[in-house]
Amino acid sequence: RSLRRVLSEDEFQVAFEAALDCGLGDVVLADQPVAESGRRLAVAVARTVADALSPAGWRRIGDDGRLALSQLPAFGAAALDRRILAGTPLAVARYAYSSPAALPLA
Repeated sequence: RSLRRVLSEDEFQVAFEAALDCGLGDVVLADQPVAESGRRLAVAVARTVADALSPAGWRRIGDDGRLALSQLPAFGAAALDRRILAGTPLAVARYAYSSPAALPLA
Protein backbone atom coordinates (compact mmCIF):
# COMPACT_ATOMS: atom_id res chain seq x y z
CA ARG A 1 0.00 0.00 0.00
CA SER A 2 1.18 3.48 -0.74
CA LEU A 3 1.87 6.09 1.92
CA ARG A 4 -0.88 8.24 0.41
CA ARG A 5 -3.36 5.38 0.82
CA VAL A 6 -2.36 4.84 4.44
CA LEU A 7 -2.68 8.53 5.26
CA SER A 8 -5.97 9.05 3.42
CA GLU A 9 -7.94 5.92 4.27
CA ASP A 10 -10.56 6.17 6.95
CA GLU A 11 -12.51 3.76 9.10
CA PHE A 12 -15.42 3.66 6.63
CA GLN A 13 -13.17 2.51 3.80
CA VAL A 14 -11.55 -0.14 6.00
CA ALA A 15 -14.95 -1.31 7.30
CA PHE A 16 -16.29 -1.53 3.74
CA GLU A 17 -13.33 -3.61 2.56
CA ALA A 18 -13.51 -5.86 5.64
CA ALA A 19 -17.23 -6.43 5.09
CA LEU A 20 -16.63 -7.38 1.45
CA ASP A 21 -13.81 -9.73 2.48
CA CYS A 22 -16.19 -11.42 4.94
CA GLY A 23 -18.80 -12.05 2.26
CA LEU A 24 -21.17 -9.13 2.83
CA GLY A 25 -21.55 -8.04 -0.79
CA ASP A 26 -24.47 -5.65 -0.34
CA VAL A 27 -22.67 -3.05 1.82
CA VAL A 28 -23.31 0.56 0.88
CA LEU A 29 -21.52 3.46 2.51
CA ALA A 30 -23.26 6.73 1.97
CA ASP A 31 -23.55 10.01 3.75
CA GLN A 32 -26.89 11.76 3.96
CA PRO A 33 -28.41 14.74 5.74
CA VAL A 34 -29.78 14.11 9.25
CA ALA A 35 -33.27 15.09 8.05
CA GLU A 36 -33.16 12.27 5.50
CA SER A 37 -32.17 9.80 8.23
CA GLY A 38 -35.12 11.02 10.31
CA ARG A 39 -37.51 10.63 7.38
CA ARG A 40 -36.27 7.11 6.66
CA LEU A 41 -36.56 6.18 10.34
CA ALA A 42 -40.17 7.42 10.43
CA VAL A 43 -41.01 5.32 7.35
CA ALA A 44 -39.34 2.24 8.88
CA VAL A 45 -41.24 2.67 12.15
CA ALA A 46 -44.56 3.09 10.30
CA ARG A 47 -43.90 -0.05 8.25
CA THR A 48 -42.94 -1.99 11.37
CA VAL A 49 -46.17 -0.97 13.12
CA ALA A 50 -48.18 -1.95 10.04
CA ASP A 51 -46.33 -5.29 9.85
CA ALA A 52 -47.02 -5.98 13.53
CA LEU A 53 -50.75 -5.64 12.82
CA SER A 54 -51.01 -8.29 10.11
CA PRO A 55 -50.14 -11.97 9.64
CA ALA A 56 -48.27 -11.17 6.40
CA GLY A 57 -46.35 -8.53 8.30
CA TRP A 58 -45.29 -11.03 10.93
CA ARG A 59 -43.99 -13.27 8.13
CA ARG A 60 -41.91 -10.33 6.84
CA ILE A 61 -40.63 -9.68 10.37
CA GLY A 62 -39.67 -13.36 10.67
CA ASP A 63 -37.95 -13.28 7.27
CA ASP A 64 -35.99 -10.18 8.31
CA GLY A 65 -35.00 -11.82 11.59
CA ARG A 66 -33.80 -14.97 9.84
CA LEU A 67 -31.82 -12.91 7.34
CA ALA A 68 -30.20 -10.91 10.16
CA LEU A 69 -29.27 -14.10 12.03
CA SER A 70 -27.78 -15.64 8.88
CA GLN A 71 -25.52 -12.60 8.46
CA LEU A 72 -24.44 -12.44 12.11
CA PRO A 73 -21.29 -14.57 11.67
CA ALA A 74 -20.09 -12.37 8.80
CA PHE A 75 -20.78 -9.19 10.80
CA GLY A 76 -18.90 -10.64 13.77
CA ALA A 77 -15.95 -11.57 11.57
CA ALA A 78 -15.92 -8.08 10.07
CA ALA A 79 -16.05 -6.44 13.51
CA LEU A 80 -13.08 -8.51 14.65
CA ASP A 81 -11.08 -8.02 11.45
CA ARG A 82 -7.49 -7.14 12.33
CA ARG A 83 -7.61 -4.06 10.08
CA ILE A 84 -10.61 -2.69 11.94
CA LEU A 85 -9.03 -3.37 15.32
CA ALA A 86 -5.66 -1.97 14.25
CA GLY A 87 -7.31 1.17 12.88
CA THR A 88 -9.38 1.92 15.95
CA PRO A 89 -6.78 4.08 17.73
CA LEU A 90 -6.23 6.14 14.57
CA ALA A 91 -9.98 6.54 14.04
CA VAL A 92 -10.45 7.71 17.63
CA ALA A 93 -7.55 10.14 17.29
CA ARG A 94 -8.91 11.52 14.00
CA TYR A 95 -12.36 11.90 15.54
CA ALA A 96 -11.02 13.69 18.60
CA TYR A 97 -8.85 15.97 16.45
CA SER A 98 -11.59 16.89 13.98
CA SER A 99 -14.43 17.20 16.45
CA PRO A 100 -13.29 18.26 19.92
CA ALA A 101 -16.84 19.31 20.88
CA ALA A 102 -17.94 15.68 20.51
CA LEU A 103 -15.65 14.45 23.28
CA PRO A 104 -17.39 13.45 26.51
CA LEU A 105 -17.00 15.87 29.39
CA ALA A 106 -16.70 13.21 32.08
